Amino acid sequence: MPGRSTQYTVSIVVPMFNEADGIEHFYSVLKKELDRLKCVHEIIFVDDGSIDDSFEKVRQIAASDASVKGIQFSRNFGHQMALFAGLKMAAGDYIIMMDADLQHPPRLIPELIRHAQTGYDIVYTIRKDDETGFLKKSTSSLFYAVFNFLSGLKICNTADFRLITRTVCNTITSIDERDIFLRGLFCWIGFRQAGIEYKPDKRKYGTTKYTFKKMLRFALIGITSFSIKPIRLSLFLCIAAIMIAVFYSGYALYVKLVLDSAIQGWTSILILNSLFFAGVFMLLGIIGEYIGKIHMETKKRPLYIISNTFGDIQEKNN
Repeated sequence: MPGRSTQYTVSIVVPMFNEADGIEHFYSVLKKELDRLKCVHEIIFVDDGSIDDSFEKVRQIAASDASVKGIQFSRNFGHQMALFAGLKMAAGDYIIMMDADLQHPPRLIPELIRHAQTGYDIVYTIRKDDETGFLKKSTSSLFYAVFNFLSGLKICNTADFRLITRTVCNTITSIDERDIFLRGLFCWIGFRQAGIEYKPDKRKYGTTKYTFKKMLRFALIGITSFSIKPIRLSLFLCIAAIMIAVFYSGYALYVKLVLDSAIQGWTSILILNSLFFAGVFMLLGIIGEYIGKIHMETKKRPLYIISNTFGDIQEKNN
C-alpha cells in the first residue's frame, strides 16, 4: 500500500454513481486530510454502473497518485453492494466508508481514527441536519422505530459513513447474504461501538441518488433481512379475524333466533369483507417477499460483476 510509514494503515472505500462533476473536488479535499495524518493509505473508488465518465476521471487521478484504486461494476448493483465490494478489496487496519458527495465530511476522519485507537471496533456517525425535510425526518424515524421493534436490535439514525477495524471487516465480508443491509449487520455482529454526531456539508455537485422508491426498497430489505415477526404477525391477525367472525356470527344467530329479526345493512358486511380481503392480500404479499428472498438466495448468483479495475485490486477477505 503506497504512502508513508506509520503504525496503522487506512483504506477509504468510496462508492460512486454519476459523480463525475464533483469527484475531483472530493478527492482533493479527502487527500488533504489523509496527508495531514501522515499515514499509509489507499482510496478505493467503486463505480456502481455510472453512465457518465466518473470512472475515467478517477483513473486520471490515479495516474498521479498510486494510492488511488478503482473498481467498476458492469451495471448498477446498488450502494450497499458497492460498499461491500470495496470492503472485500480493502487492505487497511482501519477501513472508512464514505460517499463522494462530501456530505460525509473528510474532516471527521481524524476523530474516527482517534476513537478507534481507544479500543472501539466500529465508529459510526449520526447525521444531525436541521435542513432535512420534515417528511424525510419523519419517515426515517418511523423506519428505525419499526426496524428496532421487529429485529430486536437497537440502531439509531446512523449514516453509512463509519470506520471499522480489520477484524470487523473480515467478519462482515465473511457473511454470505444476497440482500445486504450493512447498517443492520454492523449492529448485529456486536463488537465495541461508538457514535459521533456530525452536520453534513451542503452538496455542491449533483443531486441525491436515493429516490423514494430506492429508500422504500432499502427499508424493506432491512426489515425482512433481520426479522420474521411480520410473518408471525399473520398468525395473530388470523386469530383476531376468527374471533371477529365468531362474534359476528353469534350476533347474527342471536338476532335471528331470539329477536326473530335479521341484521340490517349490507354496508357493514361489505366493509368487513373488504377489510378481510385486504388483510389476506397484505399477508400474502409479506409471505411472498420472504419466499422471494429465499428464491434469490438459492440461485447463488454473484452479488455483483466487476467489469474493470485499476491499481493493485484483489480480494483481501474471503
